Amino acid sequence: MQTILQDVSGTHEISLDALLRGKRCIFVEGEINHAMSMDVLRQLMAYAFEDDEKPIHVLINSPGGLYPAGMLIYDAVHSCPAPVRMYCVGIAASMAGILFISGEDGRYILPHARVMIHEPRIPITSEGERTASFKMLADSLADMKSGMDKLLAKHTKQPLKRIAKWTHDEKFFSAEDAVKFGMADGICGIGDIVGGV
Repeated sequence: MQTILQDVSGTHEISLDALLRGKRCIFVEGEINHAMSMDVLRQLMAYAFEDDEKPIHVLINSPGGLYPAGMLIYDAVHSCPAPVRMYCVGIAASMAGILFISGEDGRYILPHARVMIHEPRIPITSEGERTASFKMLADSLADMKSGMDKLLAKHTKQPLKRIAKWTHDEKFFSAEDAVKFGMADGICGIGDIVGGV
């Protein structure tokens, strides 16, 4: 997709992707998987190499996905030398919700966007793939839930017991509730995002 830019040297046609790359925007959209997490890591590294003081903008519209892939993004964001601002522009659910909530350099949500958190789910394996024993799977899920609840408590400043209750089932938060419960720093519009980019 192309767009037209006009500056002092005239009119230029440029791809939207190139324009947004120039503004240091990363989009987390669709399912969070291993390929996406590596792509986000590459983009974060490239922007940090380019300038480690200028903010990077991560726009999230995702139903979530794989816990290990999401935690790779979490670690990349939290170890990035450049500030990383998070924006929920549609839905930040499950692992995407954790990523949004964990932003430390600004977390902003559009007025009708939503955040959803829940406990980890059992991954569905393909036919014929060997699965772990139920005990190993249960222990792994319990460890993931405990770690996830601690991360959410840390980033929201909510009591761990309240977080554990919320993640026991699916819990959706409106933009207003996300701000009220420490999941977002403010409600914004597209103009605010563009102005911050």
